Amino acid sequence: MPKIRPEPKEETLSDIIKWVINGELGVPEFQRKFAWTRQDIEELLASVLKGYYIGSFLFLKVIPGQAPFASRPIQGTENFPKVKASFNPRILVLDGQQRITSLIYALYAPEADLITPKYTSKRYLFFLKLKELENGNADNAIFSYSEDDRRTKKYLNKEYQFKEKIIPFTVLRSKDGWNNWINEFKSYQRKKILEELKEKGVSDVIEEIDRRLSVLDKQVEKWNEYINNLFEYPASVVYLPEISANDKESLEQITLIFEKINTTGVRLSVFDLLNARLYLKGISLHNLWEESVQNYENLRELSSDNSDLARILVLRTIGLLRLLRANFNTKESDISDIKNRSLINLSSNEFENDWYVAVEYIDKAMKRIMSTSHDGFGAFTIRWIPYKAMIPVLAVFLYYIDKLEFTKRAFANEVLKKWYWASVFSERYSGSPENTSLEDLKELINSVKELKIPGLVNKAITYIKELDMRKVYSSSSAIYKGVINLIVLNGAKDFLYGDSIAFHKLEDHHIFPQNYLKKKLKLEDKELINTILNRTLISKETNNHVKDKAPSEYLKEIEKSGNLQLILEPHFIPQECIEHMRNNNYDEFLNCREKAIKDKILQLLK
Repeated sequence: MPKIRPEPKEETLSDIIKWVINGELGVPEFQRKFAWTRQDIEELLASVLKGYYIGSFLFLKVIPGQAPFASRPIQGTENFPKVKASFNPRILVLDGQQRITSLIYALYAPEADLITPKYTSKRYLFFLKLKELENGNADNAIFSYSEDDRRTKKYLNKEYQFKEKIIPFTVLRSKDGWNNWINEFKSYQRKKILEELKEKGVSDVIEEIDRRLSVLDKQVEKWNEYINNLFEYPASVVYLPEISANDKESLEQITLIFEKINTTGVRLSVFDLLNARLYLKGISLHNLWEESVQNYENLRELSSDNSDLARILVLRTIGLLRLLRANFNTKESDISDIKNRSLINLSSNEFENDWYVAVEYIDKAMKRIMSTSHDGFGAFTIRWIPYKAMIPVLAVFLYYIDKLEFTKRAFANEVLKKWYWASVFSERYSGSPENTSLEDLKELINSVKELKIPGLVNKAITYIKELDMRKVYSSSSAIYKGVINLIVLNGAKDFLYGDSIAFHKLEDHHIFPQNYLKKKLKLEDKELINTILNRTLISKETNNHVKDKAPSEYLKEIEKSGNLQLILEPHFIPQECIEHMRNNNYDEFLNCREKAIKDKILQLLK
């Protein structure tokens, strides 16, 4: 793959601002809106005035009218005459939008209906105390007030500005503006000096005026040391060369670059990039997304948990659908895999239809994952889904099953179940989900065609047999979540209430209470205390009741509320394990429960 060769160059901030005003520089449609606060703007202005490094800018050169992404003007400039008349950028800002927009905001004070700083809906104006510059204190020289603040009117009065040596940043948008202000300021000062001298009856007026104006010139020289940085500041710019909308390899590289850019703490995703590309074809991903989360409750839940990931999962599902339809022949598909760098090349052809299919089957996949019925996978809330990255494979395989002859669907569903549990308990999706997803979909479909169980299932059986489940202690682990899912599918009941745990606020709690393990058994190993082998789902009330008690003690209370074995067995606590609890034998209990859990997993896979 030929590499995009960046070209470093220095540009003055004034030139960059001129390009913005002329409609020559814009931002891709996928860029987020302005998100800086007044304080952020003030700090940037202070850094520029002092000549401090404000970071580099990343620009993409484009052929006007042939940009690979839809673009828009820098926010706040939409009504500027040249922008409004002929916005047709030759440069797109990939990194540096917030800084450029901040400078435009301070220098041009756009209307509030176009842009406002973060946390306010008001238009603000920025001012500079020139007296502070004389003292070398640029950090305290900048302040701002909303346009409806009574002080703003005062600071916009020219006579008050000349008297207090305060200047609006809107005057500093050009060198001519600054020079004209200085000339008016000197005339004002000359007039005031003359009035003062006449009033005092000073004899040699001209000599005194010259002396005072000489002092004033030295003050202006000091100001210029700072002000000139606004016009002459050498900004570090890295240019990326022109690319066309059909240049797949260059677009992939642009995607990789963007994944590494972190502007204002928000990573731009392939979803944002693709939205800008498809926008050129009249397709709005953001509109499709908003419509889908309204129509599908499961997708809405997934989005509430992690909206960026949810969007990417939809694109991966579309990618897998297209590869499936092309029979995995990458020459006949618009993409070669479902990595982000490939997803940027999803074509607009039939995109909306594919989108609707993808979200429909993602909803079906999530219903299956979150169902607690016999055919479900027991993840009763979003938190307990072992691998969200598995959703696209499950969605597309469900789509494939629906296209099969009825006689083949039962076997395909059996393959699906074994693949799901094998993947969860062999931690198959802990690495690169994009590669694994494509490999798995191919293997699942081949298995159905050849009427055989996928080879990955046998590999998972070996993995699980050798697995030391004592070392599974993190609730974020897929194995940990998978065991909790199986407990739900077993129809487990609360220890003390004796009815379904579905009727209670569920939490995963210790079977041998941790206070008991620490105080009575003197166990300090946190991993061994928190192992999944010592965890199950019980109500918060039950946990509070048993939290300091020995298992042998609270087992007696369970027996009073119902059949001990019927209550505990669905938690993978068979009679043998119950006996170890009666004897408060933690080590043997762990061995016993590990066997019970593994037996269930292996039963699902055989």
